[in-house]
Amino acid sequence: MLTIAYSTLASRLANIKLPELTNYPDWKILITVQSGDETMPDLTSAPKNVKVLGFSGSGVTKIRNQAIANAETEYLVFADDDIIFDLPNLAKAIEHLKTSGAALVLGMAQDPAG
Repeated sequence: MLTIAYSTLASRLANIKLPELTNYPDWKILITVQSGDETMPDLTSAPKNVKVLGFSGSGVTKIRNQAIANAETEYLVFADDDIIFDLPNLAKAIEHLKTSGAALVLGMAQDPAG
């Protein structure tokens, strides 16, 4: 149903705090890693619901287009490597998309202080 697509640089891959998707078994995580001039890390040890794809070069638009091309679900949300999602509220946003017929839902980010 939903792919959470993280975009990151090779040097920041370890910064991603993967959400616990136990209550959302039909959600997937896609991490697109752009190497730029950096050495690409080993991408073979991801958990089973996480797909990690490496790309040479850089550019936010290019890497997000790769996320669109590789998402396998009906819904897609983009995330930078420092985002931590409120999964119940994200689920509400997806439900709104399903029931309203809307094509886009916008949300507001909050820092740890609220």
